[in-house]
Amino acid sequence: MKTLKTLFVTILLATFAFATFGANYNETRFEVKNNVDLKTTIKKMISDDFVNVNNYFHQNGISNLNEKVLVKFYIDENNKVQVIAVDGGSDDAKAYVNQLLDEKKIKASNAVAQKYYSLALVIDYRS
Repeated sequence: MKTLKTLFVTILLATFAFATFGANYNETRFEVKNNVDLKTTIKKMISDDFVNVNNYFHQNGISNLNEKVLVKFYIDENNKVQVIAVDGGSDDAKAYVNQLLDEKKIKASNAVAQKYYSLALVIDYRS
């Protein structure tokens, strides 16, 4: 009976840990009120993803990447980032930015939503 209780508690804790730490939330925690907040939020999303154990780079066997990209995107009426184009030298950098930002929901104010943006980024990843 003690083993069954231990198993139940272990499964319960594992489920809680997965829900808390393993879930890939589709909305940023940052509120975007203006263009500066938007740039800061996107850069923070990238730096947060770098420390994620199972990020794009790890999944694709990339240990180092240092590329400049220009991402063009739109914030739609549902506050989702719609990537229009990613220009840069590396296909890996372009694919990374696209998969990270496209369809990502952000907390955008009316001043930011439903507008087009262009943002230059330096993707400097080292494992």
